[in-house]
Amino acid sequence: MKGMNIVQRLFGGRKKRQKEPEREQPTNMELFRLYTVLTNHDDWWNAKDCEPPERRRKNLEAKAALHSYYKQLVKVGTSKKVDKEATELYKKNMKDIEIALQDEKYMRACYEIINLMYYEPFMRKDIHSELRSLLERNLGVT
Repeated sequence: MKGMNIVQRLFGGRKKRQKEPEREQPTNMELFRLYTVLTNHDDWWNAKDCEPPERRRKNLEAKAALHSYYKQLVKVGTSKKVDKEATELYKKNMKDIEIALQDEKYMRACYEIINLMYYEPFMRKDIHSELRSLLERNLGVT
């Protein structure tokens, strides 16, 4: 027990960190959190009716929401079991998200991601990784 402090001796030394078991499906609460991160920031028109300073503020808040969404998306991971197949429209959804991000219309990007989440099995490994890489490229997150 040489090299152990009093706290480690009292509680039985160092505990080995257990590897987390792989999960089949993300929980409903995790999926709900992914959705709610973006809900107050989705606007296809990107706050067109607001004054320019207000529009910029809302757009920056949407960008921060996208950063939070990315972190949550990485944390949740992919699903091994997918109930439905992706439609051909998912590639269009991805293109719309990428265009919105490149144009710095972050509120529109939130709107398009919510559409993707609703209509496509976005937790499927290929769609999930494509969405992650799209956000990494356009938001500068890693």
